[in-house]
Amino acid sequence: VEWYVLPAEPVYIAEGENKGKGFGDILIKLLAKNMPEYEHKILISNLLRIKKNIQSTENPVGTFLSGLPDRLGPGVQVSAEPVLFVPPLGVAVRKDDSAKT
Repeated sequence: VEWYVLPAEPVYIAEGENKGKGFGDILIKLLAKNMPEYEHKILISNLLRIKKNIQSTENPVGTFLSGLPDRLGPGVQVSAEPVLFVPPLGVAVRKDDSAKT
């Protein structure tokens, strides 16, 4: 099973001292542990590469991609309802400090 992961903290943490400790990372490890009959490979990538690989790989799995079926292309099936919505990334800055950027 190839697990395709978008690096997006706190779901997946791809770098630093907390690498592999995001709740998505933990979910994949738990699922892999409970499916020992399969060989598991975690692939961290951007959405374009994930899209290409999901369309051409035998056993692809992408967690937390359920909001993107139309962007992943034909033949990609979403088999679960979303259980988590991650807010868009952004930066909050005080109005007084906005001129400094």
